Amino acid sequence: MVIKADAYSLNEKTIQPQAAMVIVEVGTGKIKAMVGGRGSSGSRLYNRALNPRQPGSSIKPLAVYGAALQKSFDYAEKGETWPLVDYKHDKQGVKGYGDYLTASSTIVDEQMTFNGRVWPKNASNSFSGPVSMRRGLQQSINTVAVKIQLQVGNEYSAEMLKKFGLTTIVTKGATSDMNSAALALGGLTNGAIPLEMAQAYASFPNGGIRQSSVAYTTVTDRHGKVLLKSKSKKTKVMDEGVAFIMTDMLRTVVSHGIAGAASVSGVQSGGKTGTTNSNYDIWFDGFTPNYAASLWIGTDVNIKLSSMSGMAARLWGRIMNQVPQAKTGKYKSMPSNVIRVGSEYYTKGTEKGRATYVQPKPVTENQDYDEDDDATEEDGTQSSSSSTSGPTIPGA
Repeated sequence: MVIKADAYSLNEKTIQPQAAMVIVEVGTGKIKAMVGGRGSSGSRLYNRALNPRQPGSSIKPLAVYGAALQKSFDYAEKGETWPLVDYKHDKQGVKGYGDYLTASSTIVDEQMTFNGRVWPKNASNSFSGPVSMRRGLQQSINTVAVKIQLQVGNEYSAEMLKKFGLTTIVTKGATSDMNSAALALGGLTNGAIPLEMAQAYASFPNGGIRQSSVAYTTVTDRHGKVLLKSKSKKTKVMDEGVAFIMTDMLRTVVSHGIAGAASVSGVQSGGKTGTTNSNYDIWFDGFTPNYAASLWIGTDVNIKLSSMSGMAARLWGRIMNQVPQAKTGKYKSMPSNVIRVGSEYYTKGTEKGRATYVQPKPVTENQDYDEDDDATEEDGTQSSSSSTSGPTIPGA
């Protein structure tokens, strides 16, 4: 057999690593900018802004912290307290949580064990003890996220993700996202789409309302006749008081947490980093009063990156600082159903039953930690579709 020179062709090499970013307008759903890759031009290109990648910890504000505050609001609205459950995976149990999970609830960052295995791990490979829920978000502490997500439950977390507009969530079948590896740490079966993440994060400064994406408003012919119209649709994701508190918490991730590089001149930006195992994917999803944006950096073939999500936060900040409208505006004022007690915000009713956590006396013991070469800056995340992913979480 003779193969002629023109019988086949090789695709042009694509520069790696790659990146994608989407900027949307808060309150309108308008796509203000979209970049689907770098180093390529022409038509019929692969648009990474519209294709899913593993989100890592950037899922936490949606499926964990936002979901927990909203579920607390739901219980308080019904005049009920949260029926918290001790799943026996740690020493704390539910002491210090209070009657509701709020930004001030005390969550102990400590070793957790599932099916005889220590899981999850933090980026530091250490534990910091009692922290507030707000602090857990600021520092992206994996154990805190898992503990909260266990209380929220898989069904509620997955439903919240769908309300936020994520279309890639798998809730049925042998391989699904109905576990804490996926819902708390972002090891999703199919990943998340940057455009959808941008609109999800825009929901926070928009009072808990998600706008559907709009790429154009009106199309006319040369005579001015309207041929096409497009209008964004609204979906209520969470109570406006919950959205206000989450916006404030995410702003402190930048001002007092691990995402200081995402600061924007003239306004206080907010958002969350995300890193997956082996640094295959790094993210920053965030907002200013006027714009929300999602930035992903990675490779098309899962090659380990040399940088962690701090680099994504830094690039996000550099880009947003060059957008004049991103550096102006004001956030929504505090809703009437939000109160401040001390230094923390609560939706009315959830401030009741706050608990004080008393640290038990230390016990000397030898702790056996598994080695984990895939531990990253913040996530011990593994895809829920993998046989080596975090263990199935009983009772969640």
